Amino acid sequence: MRQRIATWSVAVIAAIAVIGCSNTAAPSTGGASAGAASSAAPSLLVPSLAIPSVVLPNDAKELEALLPATMCGQSSIKTSLAGDTFAASGDEDLKALMEQLGKTPADVSFAAAIAGVTGCTATIFRVNGADTTRLHDVFVAEVSKEGPPPTEKTLGGKTVLVGTDANKFGFAYFKDDTVILFTAPDDAKATEIATALP
Repeated sequence: MRQRIATWSVAVIAAIAVIGCSNTAAPSTGGASAGAASSAAPSLLVPSLAIPSVVLPNDAKELEALLPATMCGQSSIKTSLAGDTFAASGDEDLKALMEQLGKTPADVSFAAAIAGVTGCTATIFRVNGADTTRLHDVFVAEVSKEGPPPTEKTLGGKTVLVGTDANKFGFAYFKDDTVILFTAPDDAKATEIATALP
């Protein structure tokens, strides 16, 4: 299950990154050259295509507000999904994990933030009403199935878990009924993100 959550988080963040880095089509370079091209090779011309705008879902704005507005010197692009999306997924692994917490997929909501191509990202999962200690223990048990258990470290005055290559997450911070996963290219930037977390 942990692998699926990690994969899903990365997929959402990657999609945001693509949208954030995409550019609009370049304008025409001028009437004279365009006219020359038109008369020289009309059969090669294709109509310009408008790139449709993409609206990211923002179903859980209260979760988005818990993620840093800026990371690594850049503004964060944010998106979120509410519990109904998870409930409709029918994911058996997610259902089994929620049963360990006495919850259902409908109790899960999710938000993600990315700061351009800096390597700084943050994702937050809320399991509505879950016990913090139980959420931490279930998370550790799941990621430890894929490799060595994560270690603990203090960043920005917060105790966080540090992932390994095997369990594929950077840092994890637990507060109330949420787990916040974040990545950064170095400890200094990771500390900046941790400091900004609630």
